[in-house]
Amino acid sequence: MEGSIDRKQRGIPKLRDLLRRQRRESEGQLDSTPEVDFTYDDADRKSAEIAELYSYTEEFEFKFNREAFEITLYAMTQDSDKWTEMDQNERRKLLFLVIERCEAVDPDVRLTAARVLLYLVQGNFGEVSDEQEQREWSQFNVFFLYKMGVLPLLIQLVNVEIENTDAAISALQKPSVSVADSVTMRVYLNIIYTIVEVMRCTDPGDSEEMAETQEMFFMELSQPVDGDELLPVLLLEMILKYCAGSCPHFPIKKILLLLWKTVLISLGGIEELAKKKEDLRVATGLPASYEAQCPPQQPTIKERTPAPHTPPQR
Repeated sequence: MEGSIDRKQRGIPKLRDLLRRQRRESEGQLDSTPEVDFTYDDADRKSAEIAELYSYTEEFEFKFNREAFEITLYAMTQDSDKWTEMDQNERRKLLFLVIERCEAVDPDVRLTAARVLLYLVQGNFGEVSDEQEQREWSQFNVFFLYKMGVLPLLIQLVNVEIENTDAAISALQKPSVSVADSVTMRVYLNIIYTIVEVMRCTDPGDSEEMAETQEMFFMELSQPVDGDELLPVLLLEMILKYCAGSCPHFPIKKILLLLWKTVLISLGGIEELAKKKEDLRVATGLPASYEAQCPPQQPTIKERTPAPHTPPQR
């Protein structure tokens, strides 16, 4: 009995040393953890927001977009001209052909034509030398495609894919859904998202034409498409179908990102909403902020008076 007690007592210091060592190691790990610099804002910079749209599994599809553009361009011109070397009339002629193919009955033809548009809004990366040039061409192509009336066409194509029951049934019959089940929908959403993000982040500067086009885009985005429903409402319906399990192949991340950016354009971000709130309060005769109207009051702490000590009675 005494021997077992001695062994326990000898083991206690070892256990204490072990616990102290683990505590020092854990404290050292906490001290070495780097601080995360987080900026609370409506969105990140444009390049980061566009990069957020794609997953690593979509990297190989950039090559498909470039090939679709080169094949379409060669079929029209019978030459290996580049988009950067064409004049505006030639570009319009090519886009008219692409838009016509987007309305074809064959879904493969529509997908190939949509990849051409996606390659252009991505900045025709196969013909540029650096990232800055790619961003400039992406902005130019986005404004050019919008003037050609591409946005309503893309929303119609999204509606066609929503009503594609064959794709939904095929996805429901699979044990797991892959990116291959949403290729067409992803291409359409990528184009619309890039157009929305470039339009939202572009500073028109001194260009009156660019400012008018941007304002026209913002107004069109807040109007029903072809007299039916708003784009945010359409995206919300897609989210409901995805959550209900009837359309598991929908790329939900892209839908949510596009919905968020359309809400930012339609309703404004945190700063815009705060400014509107202040203007409305001032217009109704109230202070600019609730804090100015009802400033927080400091709680008053009363000093406690000690009770007289009475000796216990015996």
